[in-house]
Amino acid sequence: MSLITLISGEEKTGKTAFALTFPKPLVDLEFDIGGFDRAKSRLKSEELQQITVIQYPSLLQTEFKSKAVIESLMILGEKERWQSVMKDFAAACRSKDVRTIVYDTWFQFYELSRQAYLQTLQEAQLDEHGILKKNEAKFREALQQVEYTQPYAKLRSVMFYAKGCGKNLVLVTYDADEYKRQIDDDGKMRDIKTGKKIPAGWKETEKHVDIAFWTDRTDTSCGARVTLPGTLPPEAVGTEIDNNYEALENLLRFYKCL
Repeated sequence: MSLITLISGEEKTGKTAFALTFPKPLVDLEFDIGGFDRAKSRLKSEELQQITVIQYPSLLQTEFKSKAVIESLMILGEKERWQSVMKDFAAACRSKDVRTIVYDTWFQFYELSRQAYLQTLQEAQLDEHGILKKNEAKFREALQQVEYTQPYAKLRSVMFYAKGCGKNLVLVTYDADEYKRQIDDDGKMRDIKTGKKIPAGWKETEKHVDIAFWTDRTDTSCGARVTLPGTLPPEAVGTEIDNNYEALENLLRFYKCL
């Protein structure tokens, strides 16, 4: 049985460590550079030998040929980085040996999907000399709301493709503040913090996962709490387990979901 699992939580609460305990061989697509190195101490040497880590460091443009506005706003390399990730992801899905694919973090991959698409749109605005085409009024700096459907569709296809290939897909993401539209003291509608923490990134992620966890840390150990049932029944929400795949398997057996 393959699972799409979302693992969220605050920093240093064992999110990556939890993800790396999933069935091996495992491919770790690492955007949060250093996450694997911080988590690997919890794994046995024979487990580490069955993990392939592929890193995708962020790109940094440090020099500009001129002071042109277009050059300072132009996104470079993100489309190519996206294509590299997708090539590696597809290869892992097609591999008969790989059992688990980890996105660490899913939030950074979400950001990459948006930036890669914006780069594509920016490039379409320029002629062969890198000059803004005459029919383009302004060089774009961000996606319009209606254009988010493209990167969102790609994120959705990643999840469905892994599921169709029978792979465990583990999405590790940060925490974020929850905001809700409320009337403030001035009588105006504003986005106001609720005080609750939620998974960072694409808000529809939870719609497509089989199970979701929120990780926590005490002075002596890390744990994970079920926040979304999916494969598990609703009464499982709030259940706390050790943050490892064996504990997750035991939970699935307890509810006769395996």
